[in-house]
Amino acid sequence: MIISDGKIIKCYNGTADTIPANNIVIVKGKRINIASNDDINSTQYPLGYTLASINSGNYGEIVLEGTIQNINTTIYGSEGTILYLSTGGAITVTKPTTAIIIGTIIHSDYVTGSIYFKIISAASSSTSSGTVTSIATTGPITGGTITDTGTIGINQANSTTDGYLSSTDWNTFNNKFNDPTGTTSEYIRGDGSVATFPTTGGGIPHGTASGTDTYTTTISGVTAYNDADAYLIRFTTGNTSTCTLQINTLAAVPLYRNNDGQLIGGDIIDGAEMLCVYNSTTNRFQVIGTAPNTLLSYVTNAESTTINKGQAVYAFGGQGDRLKVKLAYNTSDATSAQTIGIVLSTTIAANQKGLIIMQGQIDGLNLFPTSTWADGDPVYLGSTAGSFSHTKPSAPNHLVYLGFVTTASNGSAGRMYVRVQNGYEMDELHNVAAQNPSGGETLIYNKNTNLWEAKTVIVPAGMNWMGAFPG
Repeated sequence: MIISDGKIIKCYNGTADTIPANNIVIVKGKRINIASNDDINSTQYPLGYTLASINSGNYGEIVLEGTIQNINTTIYGSEGTILYLSTGGAITVTKPTTAIIIGTIIHSDYVTGSIYFKIISAASSSTSSGTVTSIATTGPITGGTITDTGTIGINQANSTTDGYLSSTDWNTFNNKFNDPTGTTSEYIRGDGSVATFPTTGGGIPHGTASGTDTYTTTISGVTAYNDADAYLIRFTTGNTSTCTLQINTLAAVPLYRNNDGQLIGGDIIDGAEMLCVYNSTTNRFQVIGTAPNTLLSYVTNAESTTINKGQAVYAFGGQGDRLKVKLAYNTSDATSAQTIGIVLSTTIAANQKGLIIMQGQIDGLNLFPTSTWADGDPVYLGSTAGSFSHTKPSAPNHLVYLGFVTTASNGSAGRMYVRVQNGYEMDELHNVAAQNPSGGETLIYNKNTNLWEAKTVIVPAGMNWMGAFPG
């Protein structure tokens, strides 16, 4: 069965039973139920034709008007036969006392038959066959007229008080179905009236923030900050330091990275669009989409104790899709050579996961008192687990450069820029072949291999080794 040159809508079967195909139904907004010529609702609401059976609690397609093809019309009669609504949603060719014409047979055939479906009228028994001459005056229809397009004008009161369509509402409703162009901004409410979609936009509330560091924006409808509220903000100008965002006349709220550190200069670039999610517990916006100022890694703590923010760690192996790390210190090669970053999470419990920073700025540190540190000081790996030192280590301790101080502070406002650089053993240099030296050996350059090699110096009998041969 197919429908051509017509109007189809999708409706919901809210009844407890399956509505069969080729059945006439009452269309109440987007819900349907069985129509019947002895049911007053059949004269109050538009009627439709089911193309296929619709199970209870499911949606299906309903024809409001048009040519329905490929059905058996021989059970009704020949071309031109007028079809009426019978009881229980059935179709009959015998005119009932209250005659509701639902259409006519266009082509009579067992397989390829077709009808033109259109509700013409609710006629009284005095109506002559095939022609509507009057309208029933009982029920909600109190004097409607049939226009030349077959539209019923209903003079009942408005739909908001008695549930029926007023003549104005009905005409608007019907005209929208008769106008295939329409506008994409209009839709039909459940009561059949036509409404226009809001023009203020949908999706995430959004706005453009002006200012630098102290940002302000206007977003319609925002009267309070609620936990987990999200706002898409376009920042006209990038930030130069920590910053805040104020929406409408509400309070200015600090902006934090989604890893809990306050934004730093350069996290917002000119024209950036970022998602700001409000956290009512900390009274801050967690910002998603900051500029790539930092390089982070998600790791597992392989220590048996908790490691804390600001402690240096080295790679200790892998676990699934993550590195395992332990606290780094410079007294051995094993605990220093694989130093990889600084703990960023507030704490990472034993065998738990957290973030470390491998490159970029970390703030909120209390490790750089101004009595011993100054802005710009180099930061080296210390001799105790996870510690920092501003004194360059020397042998036998191992040199690991962690970065430099950007803000020295007596409180917890210290900052450092992390850029780990591991020192090298002599036998780790790429042009030295002395991986397993013995006591008394020295380095001698081999011009054939272009390498410095470990060699034992042979001193002739009677001579003392002075560290060099005469030229």
